[in-house]
Amino acid sequence: MDDSQLYTNALLSHLSLTYYGHRLANEQYTVTLHFAKIILRNNHSFQSLGRRIFDVFIQDVLVLPDFNIENVAHGVDKAVVQKLNTLVKNNTIEIRFYWAGKGTRAAAQEAIPQGNKI
Repeated sequence: MDDSQLYTNALLSHLSLTYYGHRLANEQYTVTLHFAKIILRNNHSFQSLGRRIFDVFIQDVLVLPDFNIENVAHGVDKAVVQKLNTLVKNNTIEIRFYWAGKGTRAAAQEAIPQGNKI
């Protein structure tokens, strides 16, 4: 996969992850989100049983409902890049990943690159 170093760490949360960007200019931005399914495998172990479906909100607007990385990427260990436009107000951006009761909660681990810039 291209840029594979971006997909070596997984953040985990059972319900929600929220990222904030502060001190931004109040203007239009393109947010680039990188995803890859790297923890829940396509094999016969207990780790292959999980399915993670979540909603993605930017500035409290639902931008990716029922997002399933494995379906969008057509498998595991494949990168998915989503580019979304948003307007920053009050010099802050909020990006939230929220498990909306679909898929597996107990094995809620996905690769969401750390340290990315907006």
